[in-house]
Amino acid sequence: IPEDIELIIGSPSVRRSFFDYEIAQADPEYYLYLKNVSKLVKFRNKYLKDRNSKDPMFEIYNLEFIKYTSLVVKKRIEYIKNVSRLLSLNYRKLFDGEKELTLRYKS
Repeated sequence: IPEDIELIIGSPSVRRSFFDYEIAQADPEYYLYLKNVSKLVKFRNKYLKDRNSKDPMFEIYNLEFIKYTSLVVKKRIEYIKNVSRLLSLNYRKLFDGEKELTLRYKS
């Protein structure tokens, strides 16, 4: 499928969107983490734009942003690790163990 090649040669945002969708299908909690990150980015950006980074609320938003971003990254790493293991097994079977395939998460 032509769109599938975009996962390999496309931009990182294409891959992130694909994996975010896949992970959220398997783990609804992940979707909530993504929504929180998105909302917190907007709040943080507004505070930064208005130069209110000294406001105590900015620190609260920042800490929450770090918390949810860490949870998102952790879930992505777990998912990629599991998918990589399955891909590797199937790839080796397909090529009689002659070839190796791995999938990595780079943040």
